[in-house]
Amino acid sequence: MSDIDQRPLFNADGSPADTPFLGPKSPRQERVLAALMTGAPLTNAHVRRIAGAANGPDVVAKLRARGLSAANELITEFVDVTDVDGEVARIGRWRLTDRGQAKVAAWKAGHQPREAA
Repeated sequence: MSDIDQRPLFNADGSPADTPFLGPKSPRQERVLAALMTGAPLTNAHVRRIAGAANGPDVVAKLRARGLSAANELITEFVDVTDVDGEVARIGRWRLTDRGQAKVAAWKAGHQPREAA
């Protein structure tokens, strides 16, 4: 059996294995990606505020569709928080793994910044 036969074709989340990151497609995605590159995890509230969008999960989904795997690059962690009424709630927060940060850094290294209009 050759090496190519032993490589996985898909990641655990169903995305193609070793897909390149194509970069953000909008200013919203750029802002969220820059915040994720700081290493801080972002909740839906953070993403909505940073992106200036009402639907944080959609911004994250679009970054994933551009090549950041949900399984091991742009992951969701669930944490318990206490709301203003003292009730415990479980929320998700997103963060780039080391592999995800490396993939974004590789994209940035080969990417020419957009020229100002």
